[in-house]
Amino acid sequence: MQPYHHGYICYRHTDEDLAYTVEAIRESLAEVKKML
Repeated sequence: MQPYHHGYICYRHTDEDLAYTVEAIRESLAEVKKML
């Protein structure tokens, strides 16, 4: 994750795209949490 990247979405992203992205973020943050 980049601190200054806003993660813009557009009208062409589908609900499936957004769900995939949210799940990837959850998994990534879970891995980060393990390292803390």
